[in-house]
Amino acid sequence: IVENIALVIKIKPQDIDALFQNKKAIGYIKNYLESARPVLQSKILTEILQKSNMIDGLTGLHNRKYLDIFMETHVLEYKSYAIAMLDIDYFKKVNDSYGHDAGDRVLRGLSEIFKKTIKKEDVAFRFGGEEFLIFMPTSKDAYETIKKIKDMFEKTIFEIGETSLNKTLSAGISYYKEDAPSAWQVIKNADIALYDAKHSGRNKIVLFKDIKEKDQ
Repeated sequence: IVENIALVIKIKPQDIDALFQNKKAIGYIKNYLESARPVLQSKILTEILQKSNMIDGLTGLHNRKYLDIFMETHVLEYKSYAIAMLDIDYFKKVNDSYGHDAGDRVLRGLSEIFKKTIKKEDVAFRFGGEEFLIFMPTSKDAYETIKKIKDMFEKTIFEIGETSLNKTLSAGISYYKEDAPSAWQVIKNADIALYDAKHSGRNKIVLFKDIKEKDQ
């Protein structure tokens, strides 16, 4: 991995005198970088391993380990956001009927839809198994984003051998402040809304606030 990494240093002199001074210093810079090479390689490799440890190998999305870090640190930067929990309906039947390779294709297919659909500032995670989480800072667009993902996934055809397969998903959405005062509670509320979606017919999106209003 390290052998394929190039370090590029760009030196921009302010005037002609500085240019000549920089040319004289090139030899010293090369010698310094060569002596520092083992340290730089070690640092780069460590960063690569840390980053790869935060990515789900199958889908290429962030994994649960990174979610823990994100919720304890980065989420504090946002004053409002929505969190959606999504789950593929009857996913176990895919593995049981067609094998785990088919299940992996479905998971990768959904993750590709995430990457094409969510905004640049949104963050998608594989929460576990066939369950996913999407963090959306532009909370007012959250429902529309999840609805678009749901519709695209439902229309996606997976060719498994001689069989054409399509699946649906259920989702729950919760909003920071409106539904809960903390990030982990927002996740819990989104999970409650997902549970309601799956146990009231599946293939639907449920907002946590609608459950609250229904219970009141």
